[in-house]
Amino acid sequence: MITMIALVFILLVVFGIFISIAKRSIDQKVSQETKHVEELNQELLKKEDDLNRQLSEAEQKAQEMLDKAQEEAEDTRVEILKRAETERENIIKQGTQHSQEMLAQAEQSRQKILREFDERVAKEAINKAVGLIQGALPEEFKQVVHGRWVEELITHGFVHFERLHIPQDVQEATVTSAFALTETQRENIQHKLNTLLEKSIVLKEEVDSGVVAGISITLGSIVLDGTLKNKIREKVNA
Repeated sequence: MITMIALVFILLVVFGIFISIAKRSIDQKVSQETKHVEELNQELLKKEDDLNRQLSEAEQKAQEMLDKAQEEAEDTRVEILKRAETERENIIKQGTQHSQEMLAQAEQSRQKILREFDERVAKEAINKAVGLIQGALPEEFKQVVHGRWVEELITHGFVHFERLHIPQDVQEATVTSAFALTETQRENIQHKLNTLLEKSIVLKEEVDSGVVAGISITLGSIVLDGTLKNKIREKVNA
């Protein structure tokens, strides 16, 4: 009986020791696992801090990039506005200049039309006046006036030729007369021209009753006009 009790006691002691060892082992293992969990938790916290820091840095960089992009966009907008304003001013300037040119051209055209109209009116007035005078004056009177003016031009008119530069290659002179030249008038004109140009000049005669009285002498592009028609023209244009 005592032996049985002793055996049970021994078993209980062994079991207690086993339980104690097992508990110590479990506690140790739990402690290790807890420490491991804490280490993992610390590592996770560290990683979370790193992620938060990286996220913050990324957000900061993103904001900086956004601010820079907005600043560049604003600079670009200002530059575009400046260019647009410059272009607008240039267009307005060109438009104004073009308008002024158009106005100037219009004014030139107007002046040209007025000059042409005035010249046409003056020409018609001269022709009408010449026609009226030619029809009103007796033939004998026109011949007398014609003779006097021819003599006056031969005597005093060649002074005008002496003041002008007559080309040396002129070989011919055209005399337009209201009446046919007399032999004396022809010789006097021929002599004056030969003396003036210091060479022999071919004299070409034309009769034009439309000049009413007097003669005109043409040397190249130079004209000495002593006709009644020209005197009327000078009065109209004066």
